[in-house]
Amino acid sequence: MMLNLPNFLTIFRIVCVPIIALIIITAKGQSPLIFAFFLFILASLTDYLDGLTARTLNQSTEFGKVLDPIADKLMTVILLCVLYGTKVGDDFKLMIGLPIVVIIFREIFISGLREHVSKRSEVLQVSWIAKIKTGLQLTAIGTLIFFLAYPEFSSFEYIGLVLIWSAAVLTLISGLDYFIKAKPFFRD
Repeated sequence: MMLNLPNFLTIFRIVCVPIIALIIITAKGQSPLIFAFFLFILASLTDYLDGLTARTLNQSTEFGKVLDPIADKLMTVILLCVLYGTKVGDDFKLMIGLPIVVIIFREIFISGLREHVSKRSEVLQVSWIAKIKTGLQLTAIGTLIFFLAYPEFSSFEYIGLVLIWSAAVLTLISGLDYFIKAKPFFRD
């Protein structure tokens, strides 16, 4: 493993995930949640910066190519599960639970497809829809963490729920796209 700046940023994002999750789970009062929100923003920025620095500095590595999508999935899946256990969507848990199930199902399913297709094809490379999906998921998660940190801005709960549903729809579309691309590899 080569520890260059892009790989460091990816590792930083991975390390931040359990910290953010534990802060949200154990928070007593507003201050820890505000810290979790800003740490989430910082970690989310590394998702953009690791790829940018890898391309700009010509520091792409196989380690980074493997670790970056893992970091994205850890951030999405763990934080969505943690958010489900909070007061977000308390009035109607299905409003947050259903899109979370869709998103987690797709993330695990596509990881399995990638494992099956493996290095035999470039067919399951990250698509532009998947990049938008990840951005929308992170925006939704950030909005919901913001609502937890600043509950006086109650409209952010509803904005976050709309965003998470939008992300779930885009997640289904990108998952279907990957499935169609991988279908020829099931003839083995």
